[in-house]
Amino acid sequence: MEKHYDRAALIQAYIETQRERYLHDDFKRFSAERLAALERPFDVRLTLQGATISANKALWMLFHATAKSYLSIRTPRSYFLEDTIVNDALDRLGDQAAVIGDHEALIGRVAETSREAHLAMLDELFKLLWGEIDAVFTSAQLRQSGFDDSREPKRWDYIDYM
Repeated sequence: MEKHYDRAALIQAYIETQRERYLHDDFKRFSAERLAALERPFDVRLTLQGATISANKALWMLFHATAKSYLSIRTPRSYFLEDTIVNDALDRLGDQAAVIGDHEALIGRVAETSREAHLAMLDELFKLLWGEIDAVFTSAQLRQSGFDDSREPKRWDYIDYM
């Protein structure tokens, strides 16, 4: 499938490289390779030394910290692979389950709002550090430079590592 990579995708690629833990080293390696492959055509390096507009270390620190903060956003079921047993237990509660469901829905909405705010902040910081880059690159263009995004590891292929 042909993908299109814009500034938001570049930022997301950076975020993915900031994870502290990966399901398998294949995910870590792919994330690093994807970021490097995107930095080339965008002509940027998402590092303090690579910031071209502003050498302001404080803004770089905030960019990096915001990416790390984004990765910490979660909901109570974020890491559940299967939640049937939880749903069954809630179903047995009757009316009490509705209150829990309302709270869980609110947590989900707040988490999504937080994700959106983090991405908006990262985009504004990006523009301050590297400028307003509106280029878009495709999977085909990345393949021409030696990176094949179709090789992205799939979680279900690593079920034994979960």
